[in-house]
Amino acid sequence: MAKTLVDFILPEDYDRYNELLNMAQEAKANAPKKERAPRGPMTTEQKKKALENRLAKAQAKLDALLAAEE
Repeated sequence: MAKTLVDFILPEDYDRYNELLNMAQEAKANAPKKERAPRGPMTTEQKKKALENRLAKAQAKLDALLAAEE
C-alpha cells in the first residue's frame, strides 16, 4: 500500500500540520482574483466564424470515425 505524507508525520507534529493546512486554505480563499476583461456581444461575423470552426471540427471527427470503420 502506498504511503502518504500523513503516514510520516509524527503524532506530536500532526496539530501543526493541520494548522498549516488551515492557513493555506485561508490564504487561498483570500487571494486576489484576476479581473476579467468585459466582453460585449458577438458580432455577426464573429458568430459566423465560430460556427464555421465548430462545423470544421465536427466534420473532422466524422471523417475520423468513418475512416476508423473502414
